Amino acid sequence: MQINSALTLVASVLLETDTTRDETIITSSPGGIALEEMTTGALSGLKWGGGYSADIVLLNPHDESISGELTFFDPDGEAVEITGADSPAVVYQIAPGGHFLLRQSASSIWPRQIYAVVESDDPMPSGGGILSLRNETLLVSQTMIPLRATTHYAWVPADTLPSLIRHGKSRQTFSIANPTRSPATLRFTLFNSVGAEQGRFEQVLPRYREQEFSLADMFNVQEFQGVIRLWSDAEISLNASRVTESLRREPVLSHIGYTTQEAVAGKGQLVMPGIYNGAGLATEIIFVNPGETSLDATWRFYSPEGEAKEITLR
Repeated sequence: MQINSALTLVASVLLETDTTRDETIITSSPGGIALEEMTTGALSGLKWGGGYSADIVLLNPHDESISGELTFFDPDGEAVEITGADSPAVVYQIAPGGHFLLRQSASSIWPRQIYAVVESDDPMPSGGGILSLRNETLLVSQTMIPLRATTHYAWVPADTLPSLIRHGKSRQTFSIANPTRSPATLRFTLFNSVGAEQGRFEQVLPRYREQEFSLADMFNVQEFQGVIRLWSDAEISLNASRVTESLRREPVLSHIGYTTQEAVAGKGQLVMPGIYNGAGLATEIIFVNPGETSLDATWRFYSPEGEAKEITLR
């Protein structure tokens, strides 16, 4: 779906999937993130096998057809064969306004960690991956991983503390892939919720490799609330995710977005559509300040009709 408007709009896209347990799993999607003037994008943190499957969806928001290759790698940098494909590199051709869908799963007992690299001959597609976890035919959890350009720098919120909407234990991980031809020096800095530095961690990630890091691995902390700053001397792909144990002791997957200083430079307003509360739904809002100075902000909430609304924040 493409939305055209004479005025600036902000959209929230939700995927609702009914399960065989007569429940609905809601997955938030960032929609199509435009990758302007880029020829390479990456998706890290994918899995298949052990109940996991991945749907890769590429969209063409451009006025002309686009083509390129989609290649999958394991954590050691070895190309992964794709079911139904003649080679590890899957060629895509997408008409204007069209899409490309690739679904991958495996019958193995253990999940296989995978990352994908998108190389385009034309303007880059937008899209991402839908990571699903099933117990036989029951869909247990689902999350969306957006296709983003590789980056040198990122600020990632970290929150594994129990709360009113997350009662069980939480574990936050950072899947980082290095799709370049040179090793990447990764430098993580941990800050608490008031911006005080709590620790540093450094690691070299060899070329074409992917590695998963956790708060416990890097900083020896389990329950924490704050921010991680990541710097790399090579372009890397980052996917931050949080797995929370539900009251059924089932894992609930959540994608955690990241930001950069460039993404918020010169912007004085942030609009978030689709704040849901009640009837079994809750919205968690996390703000990160990637700048060097303190920020003061005013929150205003509105009803769907545009009327000012009072909200109780916890």
